[in-house]
Amino acid sequence: MIVLIDTNIIIDAFCKRETFAEKAKEILQKCSEKKFSGFIAAHERKAMLLDLCGFMEIAGIDRTKIINIITDEQFDDLEDSLQLECAKSVGAEYIISRNIGDFANSPIPVILPEDFLELTM
Repeated sequence: MIVLIDTNIIIDAFCKRETFAEKAKEILQKCSEKKFSGFIAAHERKAMLLDLCGFMEIAGIDRTKIINIITDEQFDDLEDSLQLECAKSVGAEYIISRNIGDFANSPIPVILPEDFLELTM
């Protein structure tokens, strides 16, 4: 299974955000164990990228995708649009996010961390 992991999940794990950190860490652990193929968008922060590159792939975007993002009237948030384009580019089956409403018009199903963990048990 291929998934794109939203920035908020990564930050939850690294910043140990209460309530969210446990599920986020579990997702990253399963990714490191190769239970699924996890991707992060190329615009993630440098320090996080360095740590995550040990067990995750990076989904990149090109000029055409950037133009698609800028002209996509269904998405107001640039970061969410970038993540959606990255998810499309790797053939992601899901986008894992706590903010599923941000991806209301996504052609790729968006799933909460707890629902994804249940799915992969």
